[in-house]
Amino acid sequence: MSYRRTLPLALVACALSTPAAFAGDDDEAGETPQPLNDFFQSDAVFPQDKGEWQVSIGVDFSKNAEHKATELTTGLEYGITDSFQVELEHTPYIRIKPDAEDEESLDGQGNTSLGFQQSWMNIGGSPNSIALGYEHEFATGDQAVIADDDDDPAAGDEVRITFARHLDSNSMASLQLGREFREGGNESFANLAAFQAVGRQVFTGEYNWSKEESWVTPGVFWKPAKGLDVGAAVAFGVGDTDGHRALLRLNYEFD
Repeated sequence: MSYRRTLPLALVACALSTPAAFAGDDDEAGETPQPLNDFFQSDAVFPQDKGEWQVSIGVDFSKNAEHKATELTTGLEYGITDSFQVELEHTPYIRIKPDAEDEESLDGQGNTSLGFQQSWMNIGGSPNSIALGYEHEFATGDQAVIADDDDDPAAGDEVRITFARHLDSNSMASLQLGREFREGGNESFANLAAFQAVGRQVFTGEYNWSKEESWVTPGVFWKPAKGLDVGAAVAFGVGDTDGHRALLRLNYEFD
């Protein structure tokens, strides 16, 4: 069996076999406050509760020296237990508009991914939490728009681990490390993120890094109703990364 297949399978086995090691942590620390469901360009450590659903919709508007792009994403999460959730993501629409007047715009759909996240919150009653995640991306998208958007249309796997520290009940800092495995080559990535909740607003900041690009992403979420988060952010390319992005998010949790 190849390394690319062996590592994800080993992580799945690890996540399924180790929850009992921290079974008493939530009882010691009490219920963990969850001011935030997810960041804009990285994953938060918080899991869905048992039997809880989350529906997500995102729209990204991006511009660089070569083209403008619009991307619509959808997501669904479900809590199998209070610490283990399954995730389904799909990109139903991508539009690429080249800056060159003699080139036509491209429209199509992106790939679909299925994965899980196992979280260990407030380990040993401490302010530290860890989440382990895995996703398999299916090559269901239109190759023309995905390849033009600098993505690999082939199927692939992603593994990630997130270390988080609760600064207080309204703020957290986290570091996420991950790696993508594809036939065309593997790539590592890292996300440094933090949030601060103030009333019904949650202010976020992220530094998103990979070998190909780096972004600084400040944003804010509003909570107009129970279970509902509405967010907006702007991502600025840093270093050799050209362009910027406007990011809109809507997350809704329900039992």
